[in-house]
Amino acid sequence: MRDHLSVTCNEFSIAKNDIKSQMSGQTVGLPFYKLLEHLERSKNWSEKDVLRRLSVPRTTYRSWRDGTSEPSKRIYWIKLAETFGIPVEALIRSDLNLAGFRR
Repeated sequence: MRDHLSVTCNEFSIAKNDIKSQMSGQTVGLPFYKLLEHLERSKNWSEKDVLRRLSVPRTTYRSWRDGTSEPSKRIYWIKLAETFGIPVEALIRSDLNLAGFRR
């Protein structure tokens, strides 16, 4: 039996989509790129500050920030959550309440 850390990227993507599909009928949070903008502002960080902390390629982060993509690898979701100090689920759901912010 595999432990949860050995889940493949494909399985993680499926799990992420399952969480999002379970949200149907619920209030959906911000678009992911808007959540990133909010998190950056809440920390008073520039894009450069975030990139230094995340260690991801600039083009990758910019595609997340401009809304053309979302993280495709489990490690990126984990790094984002750790960097901003919020639960991974808050990122997946793009939920400010789960992230500890009040709307």
